[in-house]
Amino acid sequence: LKRQLWEAATHALERHIALAPHETRGYEALGYAYFQLQDYPQAIAAYRKVVQQKPNVATYHNSLAGAYLMSAAYPQAVEHYQIAIRLTPTEPRFYRNLAKAYEGIGAHAEAENAYEAYKRLTAEPTGR
Repeated sequence: LKRQLWEAATHALERHIALAPHETRGYEALGYAYFQLQDYPQAIAAYRKVVQQKPNVATYHNSLAGAYLMSAAYPQAVEHYQIAIRLTPTEPRFYRNLAKAYEGIGAHAEAENAYEAYKRLTAEPTGR
């Protein structure tokens, strides 16, 4: 992964997962490698395993949602970005990503609301 040899990484990670199918980190790394290869269906499959194993980790829902977003599966992306936000409501990037997913389905008002939340969370505090 560090050398960005994504094809080789996916083969090694597939072997790793076959030996340790309950280890979340293998699926997480595999999802990332497939995402880098722009093989979003495979990334979705790997990230779904991660979310199934650890459903209360916001970052995993964000990763799954990102793969859905790149696949133009906007409703699924919205669903998982919303879960990520429920789990970690102070993470600005989740709102920015949710805004993109809402734009994808044509929900412009919801996209604007999500983007406004992103801006609030990233605003510089004003000195008094």
